Amino acid sequence: RVDSDTVTFVGPCFAPPTDADRWTRPADAEHVLLVSLGSAYTDRPEFYRACLRAFGDLPGWHVVLQIG
Repeated sequence: RVDSDTVTFVGPCFAPPTDADRWTRPADAEHVLLVSLGSAYTDRPEFYRACLRAFGDLPGWHVVLQIG
């Protein structure tokens, strides 16, 4: 149970998106692979390197690494 006299939930504090925040798939990419481990496992550089070795040169694929 939450004591509403002590705690206030306000939601995320994100600025409104701008054009700089928008991402567009590269024109030559038929497929996109998103690799994301969340924010708890950002110290796994070898895992990210392995993903690039495995998927980085596949024709028609674009690999996006979300780190952090």
